[in-house]
Amino acid sequence: MTEQARELRPEQLRRSVDPSQFSFASTAELAALQEMIGQDRAKRSLHFGMEMDGHGFNIFALGQVGTGRTTMVRRLAEQKAAGEPVPQDWVYVFNFQNPNNPRAMSLPAGRGCALRHDMDELAGNLRRELTRAFESEEYERQKARIGQQLQEAQSRIFSELQKQAESRGFGLARTPAGVMVVPTGKKGEALSEADYERLPSQAKEQIEASESAIQQEIAATMHKARQSQKEAQDALQNLDRQVAAFATGHFIDELVARYSDLPQVVNYLEEVRKDIVEHVDLFRSEPEQAGPMAQLLGASQEAAMNRYKVNQIVDNCDRKSAPVIFETNPTYYNLIGEVQQEAQFGALVTDFTKIRGGAFHRANGGYLILEARNVLLNPFAWDALKRVLKDGRIEIEEMGQQWRVFNTTTLEPQPIPADVKVILIGEPYIYYLLYEYDEDFKCLFKVQADFGGQVDRDEATIQQYALFVAQTVRDHNLRHFDPTGVARIIEHGSRVAEDQKKLATRFSEIADLIDESSYWAAQAGHELVSAADVGRAIEEKKYRANRIEERIREMIERGVIMVDTEGAV
Repeated sequence: MTEQARELRPEQLRRSVDPSQFSFASTAELAALQEMIGQDRAKRSLHFGMEMDGHGFNIFALGQVGTGRTTMVRRLAEQKAAGEPVPQDWVYVFNFQNPNNPRAMSLPAGRGCALRHDMDELAGNLRRELTRAFESEEYERQKARIGQQLQEAQSRIFSELQKQAESRGFGLARTPAGVMVVPTGKKGEALSEADYERLPSQAKEQIEASESAIQQEIAATMHKARQSQKEAQDALQNLDRQVAAFATGHFIDELVARYSDLPQVVNYLEEVRKDIVEHVDLFRSEPEQAGPMAQLLGASQEAAMNRYKVNQIVDNCDRKSAPVIFETNPTYYNLIGEVQQEAQFGALVTDFTKIRGGAFHRANGGYLILEARNVLLNPFAWDALKRVLKDGRIEIEEMGQQWRVFNTTTLEPQPIPADVKVILIGEPYIYYLLYEYDEDFKCLFKVQADFGGQVDRDEATIQQYALFVAQTVRDHNLRHFDPTGVARIIEHGSRVAEDQKKLATRFSEIADLIDESSYWAAQAGHELVSAADVGRAIEEKKYRANRIEERIREMIERGVIMVDTEGAV
C-alpha cells in the first residue's frame, strides 16, 4: 500500500536555530574545540589500532574527503607518540669483510650523531698524524737503515758469489737480463770468443762443466737475494704498521673507552684500527701531479677515506618522543630509501655513504601516515609497503631489480628491523576494493576507522559546532562571529547533510564557508560576522557555480524543456 503524499508547510522545509540559545556575544568568548565532532566510532578504532601491538594491526581510516580524517589521525598519533620513548638511531658503516654489503648498526637516540661526528674527526686526525709520522726524520732514518741493510746483504751475497766464480776461473757480469758468467784467462781477463775457440776440446768441456755448476750457484744466490729483498719489504711494512699503530692508537683507544657500553661499536672500532694499519698508504701525502691525473688521484683517495665515515640514516638526536611521519609523496624510494649514484669521470660510482633512508626509516619506532590513493598511484610503492609489513624489516633495493635483463654489481645494505604502525587514509571505495581483491590487505590492515559524514543534531553537537567556528576563526585569523552568524552556519550544516535531524561532518566545506563569510563581512565593514554575511557567502558561492542551472531554468521558461505540472510523484 503506497503512502499518500503529504503537504508540508513552508516552516517545515527548514529547521532554524534560535540564536538566543547561545550565551556568548561573539565567538571570541569561546574556548578552543578539544575533540572532533561526532566521530566517536572512528576515534575508538584509532585508539584500539594504536594500542594493539600484534602483527597486522595497522589502520585504514576511511571516509569522505573533508570529514576530518587526516586531522584526527595526526592529532591522535601525536598524542600517543608523545608518551612513547624515542627510538634508536640507525647508521650504516663500511663492512670490512664484504664491502658490497654495508653494515647497519643501531645506537641509543643521540649516540648516532655523536659517533658520526667522532668518526669524521678521527679521519681528519688520522690524515694529519700519519702524514706527519711518515714525514718525520725518525721514520726516514729507520727506512734508510732497512735499505742500507738490504744493500749490504746483497753486496755480501754477490761478493761471495764472485769469489766462488773466480776460484773456478770465471768472472761475473751484470746485465739487464741478469747475472752472466764469463770464462777468464790466467790474468783474470775475460776470454774473447776467438780465444775460447782456440782452446782444446778438453779445456772447453771443463769450462762448460764448471759453468753449469756456477749457474746453479747463481740461481741459489739469486734466491737468497730475492729473499733478502722480501725481508726488507716486510721490514718496511712492519715499520709502517708500527708507525701507524703508534700514531693513531690513542685516538682509537679514546673512542673505545667512550663507547665501551656498546659492544657492536667497540667491535667496529677494532676493525677500523686493523684496517688503518693494513691500508696506511691511504694516508700518505698525495703525489705531486697536475691536471686530470691529480683530480683522479684526489678523488680516489677521498673515496678510499670514506670507508671510515658513518652514514646516519635515522637521526633522533633532537627528538623528544616517538616519531609521527606524514609522507605526502609516497614513491618507492621515498618509502624504503635508496642507494644514490654519482657520476665521476664518465662512470657511475657509489658507496655506503650514498645510502639514503626513506619514510619507513624515519618513522621506525613510531607512526607512518599515508594517503592510500597516492601509494597506489606510485609504481611499486604498494608492493614495497606490503613487503615491509609482511617481512618486518626495511630492505633497500633498486626498484624493479627482479625484472632486470642484465645483473649489475650494486650495494646490498643490511636490512633494518621495522617497528612501524602504518595508518592509511582513503575513501571508502578504495578500502572495499583492496579488501575484496588484495588478499594481503585484510591481514595487514586489520583495523578499520570509519569516519561518518553526518552526526545527530542535538544540543551538544550544536554547541560543538559553535566551538568549531571559534577554532576556525582563530586558526585562519578571521573575523569573529556573532550568535546569528553561528546559527546560520549550523543551519547550513543541516542543509549539507540533507537532513533536518543531522549535521554534516564534512568540516573542510564548513570551514570554507566560515572563511568566505568573514570575507564578505569585511567587504561590508562589519566587525562581527552575522547571519546576513553567511547568507551572502552562500549565495555568492552558488552564483559562481550555477551557470548551467540558470541555463536549464531559462530553457524551461522558454518551453524548450517541458515539465509536467499535473499529477503527483
